Order: sequence, then structure tokens, then C-alpha cells
Amino acid sequence: MRILTIVDKLSAGGRQRVAQDYTLGYRKYGAMVAVLALQASGPRLEVLRQAGVPVFVGGDPEQMARAVEEAGAWGAEVLHLHSEGPGRDFEAEAIRALLRGRSRRPAVLETASFGRVDNRQRFQEADGPRLVAPWVLWRWQQWARPLRPPPLGAGVPNIVDATRFFPAAPSDVAAFRRAHGIPTNAFVFGCVARPDPL
Repeated sequence: MRILTIVDKLSAGGRQRVAQDYTLGYRKYGAMVAVLALQASGPRLEVLRQAGVPVFVGGDPEQMARAVEEAGAWGAEVLHLHSEGPGRDFEAEAIRALLRGRSRRPAVLETASFGRVDNRQRFQEADGPRLVAPWVLWRWQQWARPLRPPPLGAGVPNIVDATRFFPAAPSDVAAFRRAHGIPTNAFVFGCVARPDPL
């Protein structure tokens, strides 16, 4: 199976990390993978290239069109868009261009980071958004209730690259607590994402 991951850019953000992790995870389980970064490159480009993943990088509208054309020639059977949710106009147009003229329509998955609803239903190419947590799915379902036809969604948690995400050594934990003035018996809560008012 050939899976094309589509993301706005290859920055250090959480959505971009998830796109990278999905891509490498798909490949680990036997899929052929490539990435289309519509707007910009970033630090994740080197990680993907070192892993041997073909990457098509856009930029301004002309560069984006060229990257979409090159990605289209790669011949994906699945398009996996990682969006803020709902898909923005440039993402929707890229998906439409990748679907245009295909004798067999690829499946279109959308992982919607923030669970926002497309009230105008501009982007209907996705075969249902994947929302990152049960509460995000619930909230999205409440907001989507008035839409006709009612959109379908599913709760699919973000995957984690366990080779890069694991408990720290006890000595590292103690050093971190000392450096930040955290008592040894205090409960510490962390977040994998960047701080965001949402």
C-alpha cells in the first residue's frame, strides 16, 4: 500500500510530529510512504530524509503546485491529511488536485488536531475526520450535529514513537527536579504538545 502523508509544513509542531510518526509507523508495518509538505520545510525534513522517505516540499503557490504534481505522480492509494481541522483552502485544493483524473479514488483520511467543525462543509473529500481523543470526538459530534448530511468521525489517538518517548532514568528525574526546584515527593504533570490556549 502506498500512503502519502500531507501536512502544511515540517516544523517542530505537534501536528507535524504526529504526521512524521504516522509516516514512519506506516512504513514500519510494510507500507510504502511519502510526505507532501504544502507550505514549507523545517527540521522534520532531515529526519524523514534520513529515514529514506520521499518528501515533496511546497512553498509559494507555484512551488506548492509543483510539489502537489510530483506527489500525485508518486501514485498514493491513501492520502492522510494532518490538518488543524477543518481543512484549510490550500489543503482542500491540494487534495482535489491529487484526486483529479484518477481512475481509482484513493482513500482520504484526515487527522484533525483541534476538532473544529467545518460549518460551511467546504472540504468534503475526507472519508471522515480522525479526532485525537474521545472528548475531542464528543465535542466535534456536538458541534457537527446540525450539519446535513451529518459528517462521520472517529476517535483515533495519536501514535507515539516509543524509541523516542520513554521514562527518564531516575538520575535524570532527580537532576530535573533539583534544577527546577521541584520537591522529590511533588506530583509533576507534563504535556507532549506545545502550550496552546486551545
